[in-house]
Amino acid sequence: MQFRYLNDIPVKELHRCFNSTFIDYQTPMQLDKRQFRRKLHNDLVDLSLSVGAFDGDQLAGLILHGKTTIDGKVHLYNSGTGILPSHRGQRLTQRMYQWALPFLRKQSIRQIQLEVLTENVPARRSYENVGFKIHRSLACYRGPVSTVPLRQEYAIESFPVAETESLTTLWSWPPSWQNHFHAVRQAPTYYAAIAIRDGKQVIAYLLYYTITRRIAQFAVHPDYRRQQLGTCLFQYFTEQVSPNIFMLNQDESDEPTIRFLSGMGLQPFVRQYEMVLEGDPYRPD
Repeated sequence: MQFRYLNDIPVKELHRCFNSTFIDYQTPMQLDKRQFRRKLHNDLVDLSLSVGAFDGDQLAGLILHGKTTIDGKVHLYNSGTGILPSHRGQRLTQRMYQWALPFLRKQSIRQIQLEVLTENVPARRSYENVGFKIHRSLACYRGPVSTVPLRQEYAIESFPVAETESLTTLWSWPPSWQNHFHAVRQAPTYYAAIAIRDGKQVIAYLLYYTITRRIAQFAVHPDYRRQQLGTCLFQYFTEQVSPNIFMLNQDESDEPTIRFLSGMGLQPFVRQYEMVLEGDPYRPD
């Protein structure tokens, strides 16, 4: 088995391998060519930092890494790890990271993060053997929202997507990689936002991806919570954008948000761990 970076591999070969590795996954994922290219773009995938395992000329496994800078530090995101069914059981994920991490360290990369399904124990253990640690638990929600009588009507307006970056003080927790601003900046014309103001101050907002109508972010100012602002935004969204809500990676430690989503009638359909590798990378014994 040989390992090398993927910057010289045709995208069509990466696409073929990716779909082949996820065809029997717990949550099967098959992307067409356009969706796969969009994933590479939106996840900021840098193929010169992404790794492949080659059995002769066959690409038997891959790790796709997105790259961005946060607070002056270079971060990587594992956008997808896949091993062909015929090559599983060979510790290829660990071996790819063992091969790549010395080089990544030289690139001043000190943090790599990923998400793994909570029930995928073999994958989680594989990442733990590399040095990843669970950072937080995330849940994905979907479904139609329950109609709740509003005690007060609020004016909802379109809001500039770029200006949502000024609203982080409304957050209770930072969004996951695919919902964060570095992903939004990759395709800003494919996002839209709505907001509620008190005078000139934005006190609640909702940001969504227009292609899939996935809600990427929503937040209410701490001083204005429990006043049905979130309910108002969600009901407006289901009336004007999509009758169904679809959300990825809500932080399960935020009990008020989880109670709100459940109270709106949404159901979790996937649970994941966000895992992080930082500091000194894996060193073999």
